[in-house]
Amino acid sequence: MLAAAVVAAVSWRTSLAFGINPGDVVAIALLPLTWRASRHSRVIGLLMLCSLTAIAAGLVLSLAAAGEFTIVPSSAMSVLLAAAAIPSGAAVIIWATQHLGLDLAAACFTTGLLIDASIRALSLDNPWKFAYGLPTSVLLLALAHRRSRTAEVLAAVVLAGIYLLNDARSAIGFLLVTAAIVICQAIASGAGIRPAPRTAFRAQTSLLVALGLLAVGVVMAASSSGYLGDAAQARTAAQSASSNILTAARPEMGATLALFQHRPWGYGAGVAPRYSDTRVAMDGMQALGHTPDNNYVLHYMLGGGQFELHSGLGDLWAALSLPGLTLGLLVIALSFAALGRTLATVRSRGWVVFTVIVVVWNCLFGPLSTIVPYMELAIAAAVCLPSVAEQTAQYRTSTQVR
Repeated sequence: MLAAAVVAAVSWRTSLAFGINPGDVVAIALLPLTWRASRHSRVIGLLMLCSLTAIAAGLVLSLAAAGEFTIVPSSAMSVLLAAAAIPSGAAVIIWATQHLGLDLAAACFTTGLLIDASIRALSLDNPWKFAYGLPTSVLLLALAHRRSRTAEVLAAVVLAGIYLLNDARSAIGFLLVTAAIVICQAIASGAGIRPAPRTAFRAQTSLLVALGLLAVGVVMAASSSGYLGDAAQARTAAQSASSNILTAARPEMGATLALFQHRPWGYGAGVAPRYSDTRVAMDGMQALGHTPDNNYVLHYMLGGGQFELHSGLGDLWAALSLPGLTLGLLVIALSFAALGRTLATVRSRGWVVFTVIVVVWNCLFGPLSTIVPYMELAIAAAVCLPSVAEQTAQYRTSTQVR
């Protein structure tokens, strides 16, 4: 019970005064206890070193920019705590896994996220899409994995249906890919196919890529036809009119690239954009064919007292310089490691597949503030799941015994 309560508390994301997230503070405070569970992991040690370097870089840049820029202390505190919490929160989940098992630890963690979401949802126009959806998806998929493949597939399909009713195209694709992976494994298992881990990894990685491309095509076609609602149809039609649908869907990439070229060392923790930086970002978006003179760009991306580039990597770079960007890239690498480890089995965890896709997608095309807890989950899965080499050794031992 203690481990369940602790791991749920670490996921608490509602900010208190001065940009302080209680979950981040709890994760950092518990590090002397939880570090023992992961102290032998070189991955966590490397992640911690990268996090500390990024925090130092963000502070130094912020202090150096104080005479030239406006510094927002609450924004600085929020991003610095988030950087520290990425390895600290993962360490808590790893510690809880020793007491609860990985699936139950993930379920308890996302239960905390769900409770937290119920507070934030009160002020949202689309609470499922922006608050309840992700934690509910991971929670149900983690619990379903403890029961059966049928439960996992059913959970993924039902969740995709709820997303369908709430104007969320990308999550539908993520869940369809997850369900398809589980279904293909069920078919292989029913046929008595039990490939070696390395063979399973290669085959299922190829399958994941193919399913991902297929899911994109299906979701875009359904959206264009109006099956995902009028709002999604209008957005898809506007994006399809562009020569490059990716840049049309995510024009924030133009702002990030332009700012990086303008100031490659970043800005610093809590640094607010100046007018000149806003113009650079808007020109970058306009170069992609987007009209940036709107409330989203002026008030959300560049007018909220910090850079919100709608990219986890971009946000980390802007606030924590190149070490922050390195931290984000390391998280992506560990997420792919977690995905590879679960795909090397014939009983993959659907919640790991879904979480990794969410983390990688949002590191590229989503705000940092929404994915820090899912980064922690993906890192913990990468550490706790056996490597492909370990699974191969176990497979060879079992085949020799037989």
